[in-house]
Amino acid sequence: MFFNPKTSKRQGFTLMEFLFATGVSAIAVLAIVGFSVFGSRSLAALYASSSLDQQNRKTIDQMTKDLRNVMAVTNFSTNGFICQDYDTNALTYIYNSTNQTLTRIKASRTNILLTDCARFTFSYGMRLLSNGTFSVYPTASSYEIKTVTAEWCCAKKFMGKTFDDMPQYTTINIRTKQ
Repeated sequence: MFFNPKTSKRQGFTLMEFLFATGVSAIAVLAIVGFSVFGSRSLAALYASSSLDQQNRKTIDQMTKDLRNVMAVTNFSTNGFICQDYDTNALTYIYNSTNQTLTRIKASRTNILLTDCARFTFSYGMRLLSNGTFSVYPTASSYEIKTVTAEWCCAKKFMGKTFDDMPQYTTINIRTKQ
């Protein structure tokens, strides 16, 4: 092998080297963009799920706290109820299907507990302690109501995608009813 000084002064890439480098770079950029899109969608789903979970937990906690101290249920339907609280003030829970919200009203103070709630249903029951069971039976009389069952399902929209929550279900026993 001989060294030729005239040809060694040429610098740069050949066309094949340039095309190969461009192809490898394009594949690397596409992989990075793909991972970024996947990661952002995963984080959006995680955010929506944790937001729905937090909203559901706060609602269940508030309803349990309120209903365990209720003196009497005065009016009820499948979308809400009115009861006399421990301090003799009226306590109202109402589901508005148009706005898709569950609202708590007490002493002229209104709190929206759930938003984007596609469906919500209350049902009421009494407990008959016969045969050693604690079964709940449906009732049509406000005087006999000893349990309130709530079922609902909410959804969140985030980044143009709707994330549905698993259906929630809770039964709360009224303890202080006279």
